[in-house]
Amino acid sequence: MPRATLDEESWPFSMWSGILHPKHRVIDPALPVFMTFVDWTTAQDEREPNGERLGWVKGGKPISYREIAEARGLSKSAVHRQIQMLLGRNTANRVYVFQVAVPGGFAYKVRKSKKLWYRTKNASLSPGRKRRKEHGG
Repeated sequence: MPRATLDEESWPFSMWSGILHPKHRVIDPALPVFMTFVDWTTAQDEREPNGERLGWVKGGKPISYREIAEARGLSKSAVHRQIQMLLGRNTANRVYVFQVAVPGGFAYKVRKSKKLWYRTKNASLSPGRKRRKEHGG
């Protein structure tokens, strides 16, 4: 049996532990696609009127079931089922992602996006950068 090795295209990304709360167990079968969407989040909307942040998957470009299926080794029908769950269908109406019609297909937004660091008024922080402390005089 071949020994497992770290894929050269693998990298860490943040997930918040809240997704492990029992109320979210309904999407356990959809975690591969949900984690893919979080991983592929590249842009973030400003706060919605309700205070929520939405993360654009691949910056809002259309994403096909085939693209996700190939990236995760899933069938297109499995991707379809998982996306339906994340959209709140068959999951007691709990919505984890939004699907947005764009030219060429559908784009996706992740609810309560926390992958990207929040911006402050004077600085933009990214996960790989730390804010320098400013010293007076």
